[in-house]
Parts: sequence; structure tokens; C-alpha cells
Amino acid sequence: MPRRRSASEPPAPFLQAVRLLAGAGRDLLPGVRAVVAEALDRVKQGRFHLHVPPRPAAIVPGPEVMYHESPELFLQLSSTEEFRCGGAPFLAAPGDLTLIQPRVPHAERGWPGTKGNPFCFIVFCFHEAAMIVHVGGADAAGRIQTHNRTLIYHRPELTRGLVFLTDRLAAEPDGAAGKTGEGPLLAAILHLLLRMFEQAPGPEAALSGKVSLCRRLVTARLHDPTLSAGSLAAALACSPAYLSHLFATETGMRLAEFINRERVQLAERLMLRPELNLSAIAWACGYRQPAYFSRVFRRHTGTTPKHRRHTLLATTADPKG
Repeated sequence: MPRRRSASEPPAPFLQAVRLLAGAGRDLLPGVRAVVAEALDRVKQGRFHLHVPPRPAAIVPGPEVMYHESPELFLQLSSTEEFRCGGAPFLAAPGDLTLIQPRVPHAERGWPGTKGNPFCFIVFCFHEAAMIVHVGGADAAGRIQTHNRTLIYHRPELTRGLVFLTDRLAAEPDGAAGKTGEGPLLAAILHLLLRMFEQAPGPEAALSGKVSLCRRLVTARLHDPTLSAGSLAAALACSPAYLSHLFATETGMRLAEFINRERVQLAERLMLRPELNLSAIAWACGYRQPAYFSRVFRRHTGTTPKHRRHTLLATTADPKG
């Protein structure tokens, strides 16, 4: 059992934001922006606690465990979230920030809140060309829920800066606030987030923009086994049938085939990582059944994952190949 770091009563501004987000419907931006502004003030005053779990020596798939190639920054708003990242589990209390580096497997659980203090967090996912923001809760069993609570931003010039700053933050040698450069780096990240929010989020884009947003959301969620036309449509405020028809019309490809193609391409990139076996690669690409992953992979490439990995590694090892 992980040790509880502090009491679970959230700071008053965060609790106000939780109530604002709970009644926001699809308009999450005011609440998210208020939370980031409050977090920035707390960081500037030195009143923050940051968790940065290290990369484990080995990657072991497991139930409800996520693994992806982009950094994530969690901000706990109320109640307590448990993280398991390969080492000892830890708890994030209200106001805590947790940076999950790329290629760090992690599983989360929400500790039950109360009627006036429900479990709530925000996670910022930084990708090369877009940022995705999820407002999360948990069900009665503590399973994390983020469906229908998503914002998407496409500002590559800011996103690249966020990825760079999170890399620098993860490289800081000491985890204690005030002893290193954590404070200035966190302040810079939160400041860039506020700049990001000056632009309307992607789901408000015109219909012709939904396919572009859908493609970016797929790329960001390849690791997620729940990725589907239904979950994508919920994030983009339309029906699954409409999104699937629009996607096929504009791209000439079915949405399900696009998802599988992108996952196969991700798998090929991950095959160059010796620390990942094929089961872990399948899991990292959103496939929980290795046999199904093999069938999909063979359908798209004409060969098995094992044979393809052997070819890729041989080509990499022989510069003339």
C-alpha cells in the first residue's frame, strides 16, 4: 500500500475549479485555464510537489498499464490518485504535479472522493504537433475515466517547446522542490499552457477540420486499447457514424483501417528498441491480445512481427544493407 503524502482536502481554488468543470458540459476551457493559472501561482511561490518516476530497467505489460512515446503532465485537483510506474507506487495529493516521461509504463487508480470533493485530475499530453487535454474522474472501482472530457490544441510551435521543457524537467537531478531548477521549468511549462489556451480548442473547428483533428487524436492515442470510432467521435462532438463517413469520404480509407495502419507503423518503430519484446510492443500499440496484433500486422505488412523485427534489426546493424 503506498503511503499517503498529505491530506486529501484540495486547496480552495482547485475545489472551485472542480465544481466549475463538473458543471461545464463540453465547455471545459474556463475551468482548465483557471486551474493552470492557480498552479502557476503556487509554483512561483514554491508551494508545489512534483513526482517524476524514473524509467524502469525492463518494460513489463500489465492490466490497465499505459505506455507511449510522448510526455504527460498530471495535475491532481481533488481526492488522491495512485500511480504505479514499475517501482514503488506513490500517491498524488491535491495540488501535486506528476510528470510521466516517454516510455514510462504507468497505471493509475482514483481514490474515492466525497460528494463535495469528487476525484478529479487534468492530464496534458504533449505530442509533436498537438496537445491533448483530458479532464479525468474515476468510477466506483477507482478506474480512470476521461471519455467525453477532452480538448485538442494544434500549435506545433508551442507544443515543441513543451516537449523540450518536460525533457529538461525530467533531467533535473533532485526531486525535492526548491533544491533544483524544477520551479522555473514548471513555471515555464504552465506559462506556455496558458499561451496555448489563447486559441480555441480543436473540437470547435469547422466540419472539414474534424478529419485532421481525428488523425491527430488517433496518433496521440495509439497506445489506448479503447481507441475506436466511438471514443473519437465523443471527443470531436459528433456521432461515430458521421465521423466514420466523413473520414472515409475525405481520406479514402476506413477509420478502423487508419487506426490499425498507424499502430503497425508505431510497432515497426518500437521493434528497434531491444528492451521491448513483441508482447510489450503489441501492448504499447493498444493491442491487448498478441495473436490479434500478429494478424493485423501480417495483413498490413505481409509478414509476421518476428520476421519484420529480424529484418529491421539486421538492416540497422548493417549500414550497407
